[in-house]
Amino acid sequence: MKYFLRIIIFVLPAFLLVSACKKEDKVEIPKEFPVNLLAERWEVRAETRLFSNNSEIKDQAVIQAFEERESLEDLFEKPFQQLEQEEGLRFESELEARFHAGDAVGELYDIQRKGTRFLFLSRSTYLINPQLPPSLNSLGFFLGMLEYTDRLGEPNAGGMRTTREVRVAHGNYKVLKASAFAYVLKHSDPNGAGEEALNLKGLEYNEFNANVIKHLRQNDTLAVKEYSIIYSLEK
Repeated sequence: MKYFLRIIIFVLPAFLLVSACKKEDKVEIPKEFPVNLLAERWEVRAETRLFSNNSEIKDQAVIQAFEERESLEDLFEKPFQQLEQEEGLRFESELEARFHAGDAVGELYDIQRKGTRFLFLSRSTYLINPQLPPSLNSLGFFLGMLEYTDRLGEPNAGGMRTTREVRVAHGNYKVLKASAFAYVLKHSDPNGAGEEALNLKGLEYNEFNANVIKHLRQNDTLAVKEYSIIYSLEK
């Protein structure tokens, strides 16, 4: 009897925990498709982080000065304010969706869902060489700053590999928080009298992976600001 009670004491909490997780991750599948969601607002997920010389800069004055100088918020906030209430997400089925702006149809994405996490993988592909440094046309090995990525195809003769864009959101078919981050990547050429050899600015609809710090070169500076776009069921 005591042995039986011990089993209950140890097993019951684990059972309750698993049951709670399953309940939390349960997403009600719509009975009918398509389902339309509209971007109603955005919010800051994480304030600007600044990385240089293989370390993170914590001095807020330095971070603010860099952010203002590079107008980091302009990469996301101003453009999104202009499109707010026009950006939408249309679930064509449980496995397909489109992101669109205004009346545009939008590209079709395949959906991989695990609990309340939705991954959207584009049907179209692009080429990248993750062994090369970033350029004006490619993230190169800074692909590593994306938390979620698609598998890479076999390299061609030039080392280029095919992959797909991946977007991520959390929630359900009624309310979704899609992740995004704006970034500035600057590289100064030590042989160019201090002139900047590379100045990349962009927006990624993904989550930021801070492990990318290991790819920072001696003269690289990377700034990142994270956002969430909140989509809700169209009324």
